[in-house]
Amino acid sequence: TLMDMCIKMPTNEIEFLEVSGVGKMKLEAYGKEFLEVINSSGNIEISETIEPVFDLSEACKYIKETVELYDEPVPISIFTDRINVLLLQKGFKNISAKKVADYLVLEGFLQVETIDGKNSRVASEKGSETGITTILKMRQDNESYKQNFYDRTAQKLLVENIGDILKFAFND
Repeated sequence: TLMDMCIKMPTNEIEFLEVSGVGKMKLEAYGKEFLEVINSSGNIEISETIEPVFDLSEACKYIKETVELYDEPVPISIFTDRINVLLLQKGFKNISAKKVADYLVLEGFLQVETIDGKNSRVASEKGSETGITTILKMRQDNESYKQNFYDRTAQKLLVENIGDILKFAFND
């Protein structure tokens, strides 16, 4: 998230929401402070440039060799942030957690469940067998939602398939 913020340098709330990993909650919690710092920084010259890698296979190899997996199960947004840091280091644009989840639906690891007109992506049997767990959680307003967590085995599966995931994500 911080790498993407440094690249995008958002100057207002709309731009801040375009930073990878930032949603309404992070905007409300941190937006004002970050935007004040960014807007007061002027034109700071960055001394280190990112050397772009235009070969997707090289970026995939770099991710597979470099990414550190979490020991505990994590939501896809946390894992995707870790991948995005590596992509940004190699000059690629980031991928969204939604795109990764869409890929997992396409491959049968997640399935779309509709309850009361609301769609949720939940672990399929195939996904559960690979370490994806769907947990029912409650928001502050007492509305329930489902969130998927990816254990180390599921994270490893994502890394092993990073080439296909990136092709899917960048194919828009």
